Amino acid sequence: MEKKNSPLATYYQYTSLGFQMVTLMGISMWLGLKLDRYCAYRFPVFLSTFSLLATILCTYGTIRKLLHQHKQQQQE
Repeated sequence: MEKKNSPLATYYQYTSLGFQMVTLMGISMWLGLKLDRYCAYRFPVFLSTFSLLATILCTYGTIRKLLHQHKQQQQE
């Protein structure tokens, strides 16, 4: 018996992916702000760096998950 994803299960997968992205970006920005205030830099070095890294990680994770799902659909 084949197991097919229901539309609701697919919705939950993408919703959880969105929550992960928001959480990762929020934590990285909070940490960057705290470090910038602690170091008292005039330019927000840590905030900029952590925001950029979080964006790259979120994009990489999303693409990786989508490619994995596409590969599974190709095999069915």
